[in-house]
Amino acid sequence: MFALISDLMEMSFTVLNHPFLLLLVFHGWFYRRIFWNRKGFMMWVRLSVFIEPVVLFGFWWFVIGLKIDAH
Repeated sequence: MFALISDLMEMSFTVLNHPFLLLLVFHGWFYRRIFWNRKGFMMWVRLSVFIEPVVLFGFWWFVIGLKIDAH
């Protein structure tokens, strides 16, 4: 059990780094849109609040599931 927890903690540091880097790029791109129009701002807010957590946690749990199956 302890080995599984340590594996999950180790993976959370390695796997989550890559999506967060991608999110920084996305945020930079949408942040630029804020200054152009209100529609761009609402699109950025929608992406930040609704889509990002679903993608991140979905990806994270998918990888954890693969890791657990491998054991």
